[in-house]
Amino acid sequence: MLKLVEQKLPSGRIQLKSIESFVSTCHVTRGKDETNFELSYVPGRVTIDVKKLEADLTSFEKEAIERGIPMEVIPIEVLKRCIEHCVNRRAGRYAAPEELEIHSTSKGKAKDWQLNVNLKFEREIS
Repeated sequence: MLKLVEQKLPSGRIQLKSIESFVSTCHVTRGKDETNFELSYVPGRVTIDVKKLEADLTSFEKEAIERGIPMEVIPIEVLKRCIEHCVNRRAGRYAAPEELEIHSTSKGKAKDWQLNVNLKFEREIS
């Protein structure tokens, strides 16, 4: 099971770091791909439930291994699931994090890469 460590920062941001690598199967070589990631977010009305996210990502990891989901897609899918976890708690239009970013680093036989994605939610209510 994928494990995340949560740290609340004085700035109000919350960091979640993966302790173990997220594993997938390369869709090209069918070899093993691994990535480590760090999430950082400013919560909206709710925070991400770490235990539920861990369980969801563990299930997604099995799918990524079976289906050969490209490692470049994994961080985007992690962000999507974080947002869904907040919004599905029915806390209104401000449930999603105000800001959410992920830094993902992968080292492999054929390639090393880093992916950074930053999202900022700006809401206009009319």
